Amino acid sequence: MKVEARLGAYIRENGICQSFVYRQADIDKDAFSRCLNGKQEMKLDEFERVCKALKKSPNDFIKPDLIE
Repeated sequence: MKVEARLGAYIRENGICQSFVYRQADIDKDAFSRCLNGKQEMKLDEFERVCKALKKSPNDFIKPDLIE
């Protein structure tokens, strides 16, 4: 599972509004939606801002099996 999919699952499972996240992370809502839907990869700086908005560590969404 990609990082964007893990982020999306976390947001859904915790009942967090996507609008809260993209506003707090200062990311375009359409770009954020495309990332969560797997149509666009999230940029590193966007990923970091989303994690900060969620008060989570980036490591919470990165799994060791993804690192080659």
